[in-house]
Amino acid sequence: YAIVLVSVYRILEIASVYVSHSGENFYMYKALIGSQRFGFIYLLAFWILFLNKSSLILINILKYILISIVLIGLLLTFSRTSIVSLVLSFIFYIFSNILSKKNFFSLRFLKYFLLYLTLFGFFIIFINKYFNSTFYFFESNLISYFVSGNSREFEFTNKFSSEGYRLYIWKEILLYVLSNPFTGSGYLGCWILDNSFSACSAHNQFIDVLLRTGFIGFIFYIYIITTIYKFLKNSYPDLFWGFVSVLIYGFFHETFKLSHGGFILAFLLGMAKSK
Repeated sequence: YAIVLVSVYRILEIASVYVSHSGENFYMYKALIGSQRFGFIYLLAFWILFLNKSSLILINILKYILISIVLIGLLLTFSRTSIVSLVLSFIFYIFSNILSKKNFFSLRFLKYFLLYLTLFGFFIIFINKYFNSTFYFFESNLISYFVSGNSREFEFTNKFSSEGYRLYIWKEILLYVLSNPFTGSGYLGCWILDNSFSACSAHNQFIDVLLRTGFIGFIFYIYIITTIYKFLKNSYPDLFWGFVSVLIYGFFHETFKLSHGGFILAFLLGMAKSK
């Protein structure tokens, strides 16, 4: 409830800013309200809502309204990672269900598939009408690369591009950790790699932990992640798929390093160990 309520409150707050600045181009919106620091929280909220089951019609109506708000929030992050993490986690969810259920493609499945497809169609129409800047942003910065093969932004050799910088900083971090395998940076950030970095981000939760703690700390971190993963898989499907989406998100941005992410990780670890 806390994750859903906080997410919805923040999304409505950001949506009001979006509406009050209607007419701006999507680059202005990205600078104004875009952020990659909250997308993984919205992903948790999405899975909690999506896998919530109720026999009450009013609860289900509220559920779909809240899911729509959360999806709008993911779009308003103006971060490709938010959408990629949602899509990949959903693909994994579908395949997991196919493998675990022999009668997955049943009449019940077809009914829900058509329902979700219809709702998604209405959602796209709504987004294109009232939040069209987000539509154009992801169309030009994400979808077009897969549809038209446009790779203009994928300048892997240019460290000033989004992809090129990630490859550059990951390489520098790995080289640093290889020379300091046991302690890493001693919890210092990647700004220590180059004096010209007044501010620096590893843009990867796993690489960031590796830098700060070295190989021993990284192995312990993976043990913590695995412990939570196994616990949620057997006990809480909604939190489990939310956790999977956060792990995917972590390959492109920091998650548990942030204060709100650290709180959720500690809470999930507490749940797992108290069991």
